[in-house]
Amino acid sequence: MKKTTRSRRGVATIAAAVAIVLGVLASAAPASASDWGGYANPAAGGCGSNYVVKSVPVSYMGATRGYTVGTLQIKWSNGCPGNYARYEAASGYMPRAIAMSIQAQASPFNKSGTNEEYVTVAFTRVIALAKSSDRVCAYLDVYTARPTWAPQSEPTTWKSSVVLCA
Repeated sequence: MKKTTRSRRGVATIAAAVAIVLGVLASAAPASASDWGGYANPAAGGCGSNYVVKSVPVSYMGATRGYTVGTLQIKWSNGCPGNYARYEAASGYMPRAIAMSIQAQASPFNKSGTNEEYVTVAFTRVIALAKSSDRVCAYLDVYTARPTWAPQSEPTTWKSSVVLCA
């Protein structure tokens, strides 16, 4: 009888330990495999005081006309010194997928990027530059769902690609 009681206690102890481990893992913030490089999140409170360095409309050329589907920006963060890229979809457009990166064009050639799905605003992490005057380039591929008001002759997904340097 004592052996059975010990076995039950042992099983209960192991079950409790597993529950604690699973609870800790479940409460941990998930890692985002879609963000890479950079050193700071520009949306964090300490990275405020950001401004647009350069901006360009992102367009898709349809069969009969062009559509402006969003805007690509290179921004500077004073709070976390460095540049980052930001994309914002135009009103009425929903990106199915966004692949975006920003890369310094001078040593140490820092870079960061992000891959997002079904969001209207996306940004990379901040990259540090050797000098604030160093050239950077942002690269964007965005796949936008055809709006319901667009002609049915247009494809269901529109791909737009942009390179912006500052």
